[in-house]
Amino acid sequence: KGASALRRYCCELSHLEDIDTLIEAVFDQLGNEFGLSAREREVLPMLADGYTRTYIREALGISDGTAKAHIAHVYAKLDIHKKQDLIDLVDSFDPEP
Repeated sequence: KGASALRRYCCELSHLEDIDTLIEAVFDQLGNEFGLSAREREVLPMLADGYTRTYIREALGISDGTAKAHIAHVYAKLDIHKKQDLIDLVDSFDPEP
């Protein structure tokens, strides 16, 4: 729901031509605001799209423990405790113009 809701929001902005670039910019902005590492910035959109730790581990080619650690760090830095909190944060995020 998270990145998908963000995609719907971006599509409403008809003057934008490259929605994927805008979505990437929003996640970059979130990463900057919350001090996420480069790897945590890779994990964030996957989590927002609802992907599991197993999917993230396989997509990034990392161990289960490493995936678990990255996910835990994202949650801690964003001060969230469950997936719905992340989805709500992304859905409510107001990107800078």
